[in-house]
Amino acid sequence: MFDVNLRAPHYRPEVVQHLLAQAHLAKMNHHELTEIMGWLNPAAPTGRPAALRWLAHYFGLQAVCVTCGAEGALLYTNGQLYQAPGVPVAVQDTIGSGDAFLAALLRGWLAGDEPGAMLRFACAAGALVATQPGATPALTTADVHNLLAAPGA
Repeated sequence: MFDVNLRAPHYRPEVVQHLLAQAHLAKMNHHELTEIMGWLNPAAPTGRPAALRWLAHYFGLQAVCVTCGAEGALLYTNGQLYQAPGVPVAVQDTIGSGDAFLAALLRGWLAGDEPGAMLRFACAAGALVATQPGATPALTTADVHNLLAAPGA
């Protein structure tokens, strides 16, 4: 698993590419997707779905996921694209949301959950963390399901 997390000046494109080539699963945010595609293939399709397909094939990834903040996330796996909308919440602190998203996604991946449901659950986990201060608030699977069952979710 490679969680991209580009933080200038602490990365080099060739190292990121090497790590992508070693991974089975990759997760990045939409800004990172744009930057990586600019390094690798400026002529490649610019839309997120096409970029995910291209990355998966180029690096032989089993799955590639991009988070899009309040817009939700996309997951490309097994030749299929899955999309999940963002879960509307009152944001207090986004630090830790991406890590919670990834933890929930991996939980679903390892459990063999259906990709669309796994992605929706991961979006809700990330959103739930954003409702509380601090990077590591306590949350349970029930908390995430309750958020998904709330009106407007």
